[in-house]
Amino acid sequence: NVLATERRLDQAAACFKQALTFRPGFVEAYNSLAIVLSDQGKTVDAIACLERALVLEPNFVEAYYNLGKLLAKENRLDEAAARYEQALALKPGYLEAQYNLSNVRLRQARLVDAVMGFQRVLLLKPAYVEAHNGLGAALSLQGKATEAKVCYEKALALKPDFVDALFNLGNAFRDLGLLTEAIATFDKALAIDPKHPEALNNRSGVLLDLKRPAEALTSCDRALAIKPDYPETLYSRGNALQDLGRHAEAVASYEQALALKPDYAEAFNNRGLALQVLGRHAEALASLHRALEIKPDFAEAWLVCGSILSQDLDRHVEALAAYDKALTIKPDLTDAWLGRGKALEGLGRIQDAVVAYREALAGGCDPEVIQFLLAALGVETVPAAAPKEFVANLFDQYASHFDEHLVDKLKYRTPDALLDAITRYAPSGNLDVLDLGCGTGLVGSRFRSLARTLTGVDISSKMLGVARQRQIYDNLV
Repeated sequence: NVLATERRLDQAAACFKQALTFRPGFVEAYNSLAIVLSDQGKTVDAIACLERALVLEPNFVEAYYNLGKLLAKENRLDEAAARYEQALALKPGYLEAQYNLSNVRLRQARLVDAVMGFQRVLLLKPAYVEAHNGLGAALSLQGKATEAKVCYEKALALKPDFVDALFNLGNAFRDLGLLTEAIATFDKALAIDPKHPEALNNRSGVLLDLKRPAEALTSCDRALAIKPDYPETLYSRGNALQDLGRHAEAVASYEQALALKPDYAEAFNNRGLALQVLGRHAEALASLHRALEIKPDFAEAWLVCGSILSQDLDRHVEALAAYDKALTIKPDLTDAWLGRGKALEGLGRIQDAVVAYREALAGGCDPEVIQFLLAALGVETVPAAAPKEFVANLFDQYASHFDEHLVDKLKYRTPDALLDAITRYAPSGNLDVLDLGCGTGLVGSRFRSLARTLTGVDISSKMLGVARQRQIYDNLV
């Protein structure tokens, strides 16, 4: 035992084995040997030792407890729970066994049992910090974010540097929509443990919610430097790259995530979104269909399928079927009602389109957008101007093929004509140029030679993403 305490594990194991040669029924030696073997990574041998001890002494409480820990480590959760229950039957006040049993119930998604178990621990020991954290985790999985938050705060009142509780509290804040508080809490956890990849990953998700993709990308890269094979972070990194308009890089990041986690439906879905923006519609649909093979009730994937089929490919009948599947799964999915209206409009079914648009309005869609769409169908008053959101979405959809369509098909020559007019009067390289409605940067690319500074402004984030790839602007807003 002294050798084991000093982490001289090989010598400790040899001593326990020698003791057992002298006294084969020495159950405490089997138990201690099992602990050493577990520390050496020899889990199978450790389990065999404990099972031997229990054959010799069926009422050996510590052996049941230690066997439960090893079985849980091996993900043999039903067996682990049974061993903890045997330990508790022999020793009803055994808090560690009750706490570990509750953790197993949490992993089994038996949330009611987990909650009751953690509460039982806290009834006997109100200052059991880990049990407060565990109870919070169980309540969170039940969708009770406010109650979970209270549990994490109790744990942190007892142990302010408890990183796991800070991490979980950050998640609770995010669930409650308190995004600034979530970031601050993740940052507290990372100040204590800078190499916490889960905190960095979840922090990146909150930064994306806050529309701060550049910071989210940095957070992802920090997490991947610690844990390169982290599919959830590669997925989050893809999302950050998408928001930055770096769609080809986003596709590569999603594919890295899928190489590690081939059944990652969300990564297939978002890969499809990135491929849509890149104009690779057949590949996008294939990616979305793979997501739906894995997760048939994935309403958002049906929604994106409908968008590609209707908006990009004019396949309105198929699009309508996709939107209907999305709405069967999520009847209140506003964007599906909106897309359904556009597909019906494409099919010339105007009255049905009006009904769909009104459903979108009832579901919370921007009233200005709906009024504009209905005005185009002759059933509402025409507004003074197109709504900002409508214009932004329209040009977001247009971004991937804007240059090709405008220049090659419509023979757009305004940037060159404007440059010719300006260069007669403007000194080269000495202007601070503000490019309003810069789009993908067609004008900016011509004016770079005249500009001391070049700033582009546009309503469409995806247009700005394409402009950013030109690497000609000093600022894009």
